[in-house]
Amino acid sequence: MSLWAFVTNNLDAIATIVVGGIGFFWHSYSGKKFMRRQHTFDVVMQSVTDNVFQNRLKSIRVYLEDFNGNDTDRKDPENWNDTSEDADLRAVLNHMEALASALKNKDLDEKLFRETYESIIIKLYETFEYHIHAHRKNKKSQKAFEHLEWLYDKWTNG
Repeated sequence: MSLWAFVTNNLDAIATIVVGGIGFFWHSYSGKKFMRRQHTFDVVMQSVTDNVFQNRLKSIRVYLEDFNGNDTDRKDPENWNDTSEDADLRAVLNHMEALASALKNKDLDEKLFRETYESIIIKLYETFEYHIHAHRKNKKSQKAFEHLEWLYDKWTNG
């Protein structure tokens, strides 16, 4: 039996296999997208309900709301570790850095995350940009908070 005869005699079976394969790949793709969105929602909800994170955010929120650009004491690189507020700031920045890294690596759904955190990320970075650069200088590492900076640039510069 020739190949052509085989194909024409089994066209319905071949079509079923092709359509089934396409359906499988489509289902796998859409399932991954749903799982990413669900994971993003879980991460956002965990941050919202985590009392330790919320208390740390609350301790630095006054700087996010009342920042006037003249906060020279907090911007001194020598004082990065001196206060509990600095520890809270580092914890919040590290948390947001981890989330920004996950976004960059497409482990989280950016659209859903952005709807929740855009204003916080932008205000956090703008308010503490000098502090971030001072931390980089002290640690002699330009990689500190690089994903947070990437996300800020992406969301503010398009």
